Amino acid sequence: MTYFVGDSALYLLGVTGNKATLIQQPIGNYNQTVPAFMALLGNPDAMNRTANFTQFLMLGNALYQQLLAPLNPSDGRVIVSPYGSFVPFEALSLSTARPDYLVNKYAFSYTYSARLLLKTGADHRKTASFIKNDFLGIAPVSFSPRLEQVSLPSSDEALKPIADRFGSSALFTGQEATRQTFRTQAATSRVLLLFTHATADTSNSEPLLYFADSTLRLSDLGDGGLMHTELAVLAACKTGI
Repeated sequence: MTYFVGDSALYLLGVTGNKATLIQQPIGNYNQTVPAFMALLGNPDAMNRTANFTQFLMLGNALYQQLLAPLNPSDGRVIVSPYGSFVPFEALSLSTARPDYLVNKYAFSYTYSARLLLKTGADHRKTASFIKNDFLGIAPVSFSPRLEQVSLPSSDEALKPIADRFGSSALFTGQEATRQTFRTQAATSRVLLLFTHATADTSNSEPLLYFADSTLRLSDLGDGGLMHTELAVLAACKTGI
């Protein structure tokens, strides 16, 4: 499904194996609900208050009623192609009175655009020769003392069952999880997972990712630094910022 936020209306498009459904919704309620919901979702302190959590459930249910319920999808996998504000469908609630999150009913995945779903096998083969690994996992576990970061025990173990799901994979953990290793391996990997530390805030300082020996600024990747990467997952604090 995809949703399009227009100037005067919200449009929903749902596509299944045998039909397509296009629905027009009023835009006013959506524009009021999304900012309030996202503000609570991004504020752990607010979510610890009962009144705010009750409001969170009500807003999450309102978004469910606006975005997904009109399409009446079957239980199971739902691919979402968002437009405008990114809404985490997993956190929406089927109930206003208790936490009944959609993640318990649907398996959501997200794509930048519906066009990506139409990629042919020929297009995929064009880049296949540049791919060394379907999956690249990085987990430093412990860090150079000068970086002043606490260790992350068992983070390396968490990568193994994920890597087993891919045809070809490479894991770099402990002292092998260096900045240079990531720079070299990421360029030829399809899916990346970094299990590490990160620092970020709402000021103009640039976010940092931590490796066993040093750090990486996002600008260090440069344009095209992850040319063949289809998905990058950051398992670290503050990556929402």
